[in-house]
Amino acid sequence: MKRFAPALLALTLAAIPATAPAIGGTTAQTISAGLSFSLDSPTVLGDEINLELHGGYYWRDGLLFGGTVAYHDEDATTLWSVAALCQYHFLDAYLTDANGSASPFSPFVGLLLGFGSGENPVDDDTGALMGLRLGFDVFLTQNIAFYLLGDYTFATGDIYPDENKMESSELRVCAGLDFFF
Repeated sequence: MKRFAPALLALTLAAIPATAPAIGGTTAQTISAGLSFSLDSPTVLGDEINLELHGGYYWRDGLLFGGTVAYHDEDATTLWSVAALCQYHFLDAYLTDANGSASPFSPFVGLLLGFGSGENPVDDDTGALMGLRLGFDVFLTQNIAFYLLGDYTFATGDIYPDENKMESSELRVCAGLDFFF
């Protein structure tokens, strides 16, 4: 599994065109894809792996419709989730203000609606998901942004690991990269 992360990152970076198109940022008709990945050293619960892939299409400036797939594994517990995503960016980093200057920051709010499954040695459960995310992109270029987000998700079943039991909600903070085509 430790060889999986570099291979995934290499494939994702290889998908970025060598010459970026004129369209980008959060403007209409832009396609976005992103990922967050973390691999923690062995803990009491084992190796912790968190991976989220998301993507979508900007139908209007700042308004993305898409989806997300997430995988979380701590050896003792495993969680899979798939959700539809609607995300709105308040500012496009490449739109200029009245003074003619642009900011690389683009804050956003998003809604998730989907399905998840959690497994551990004691109990397995599935459930519908509903989530809210708040965050911001920091554009490194017109086509690549670093993001930081807070995510609160509620499920109809106890699918999220919490110490020695499973819970129906999760609050998390994650960081990753977004690519705009």
